[in-house]
Amino acid sequence: MRLLAVGNGKSVHVIGRVEAMGRRGHAVRLLTEIPGEKANQLTPPPRAKAPQILRYLWRMLRTQPADAVHVHYAAGYGAWLAGACGRAPLVVSVMGGDILADEQMGQNVLERWLTRSLLRRADLVTSKSAELTNHLTRIGVAPQRILPLVWGVDETLFRRRDATALRTRMGLAPTARVVLSPRALRPFYNIHVIVDAFAAMATASPDAVLVITEYQADADYREMLRRRIESAGLADRVHFVGKVEIDEMADYYSLAEMVVSIPASDGIPQSLLEALACGVPVILSDLQCYHEWVADGVSALMIAIETADLAAAMARLLEDGRLRTGLAAAGLEVIAKGGGLEANLDRLDAALSRLPRGMGRSPSLAVLVGVMILMMARALAARLPFLRQ
Repeated sequence: MRLLAVGNGKSVHVIGRVEAMGRRGHAVRLLTEIPGEKANQLTPPPRAKAPQILRYLWRMLRTQPADAVHVHYAAGYGAWLAGACGRAPLVVSVMGGDILADEQMGQNVLERWLTRSLLRRADLVTSKSAELTNHLTRIGVAPQRILPLVWGVDETLFRRRDATALRTRMGLAPTARVVLSPRALRPFYNIHVIVDAFAAMATASPDAVLVITEYQADADYREMLRRRIESAGLADRVHFVGKVEIDEMADYYSLAEMVVSIPASDGIPQSLLEALACGVPVILSDLQCYHEWVADGVSALMIAIETADLAAAMARLLEDGRLRTGLAAAGLEVIAKGGGLEANLDRLDAALSRLPRGMGRSPSLAVLVGVMILMMARALAARLPFLRQ
């Protein structure tokens, strides 16, 4: 099948999905307004202005040969134009922040309307959790067009590895016990709470070290964390490791004795499935969506987003080897029962094969006008900063 994917060309999740579909024999091209380094991407001309980018995206969406258009993340110019252009079948995979806008992205009224218009015009919408599915139905997506699909984790890539080489490269002692924060380095993911909790339990656990990845790093936030770490006297026990490539992440999971992920809102993050597949115990914020996959005290530990609660959970895991072993084993069972990539792709392929071909619809003039208004508003705000306040 010829698939025209639409999404962020720098997103590890989008690239991973596109490549996975390609390995299944689909001819996939990625249309993106944010070019990455991977090949087979359709991108606007370098240094193109917003109007040129929109024209390019529109032309590709209308003319690129494809049996289906598949939008990854239901927000952004490419996504909204894919909904407006009338190509069918149209598939949209929501990720969480695109539709839980009030909690994560703070989209304005027009942006939310554009996202909802896209979803209502889609022939198939994939959803990673029951919480996202419920939200989709509330905004008008028919239940029969929603496919529960977590996407899953590539078990050939994410599995327990020998992390000795990584430990040596990082200069960690053989006795160092690693706490890993794998989420984006942004305030939303409460990395500061992780740092404060680590500081609270560091004296009682002198071999513990904290490793923080820097995906989508917010420079100001990172600097604030560094100052906080230095004031706590922990600069030699907290390691910022930059952006870690996806094929190296299993080494970091395998290095860790636990993974900590405590956002205030979420879908089902790939990092959770990756950690479980690598046999690492996970500490999570107590969100309803997580309960669909893991059970507190059985396959993960769930906590309130508070420094004391997290510090106690980290100390408990470091002290209780039997608990660590039990959580790791239960996590592997979770992946075996439905968290693997190939099983999820089988379900997606089956759903794609059932979609009618060649049943296009008329372009949406209202959505086109909305996108152009948004483009002009953003350009004006860039020139007049007080409009962004």
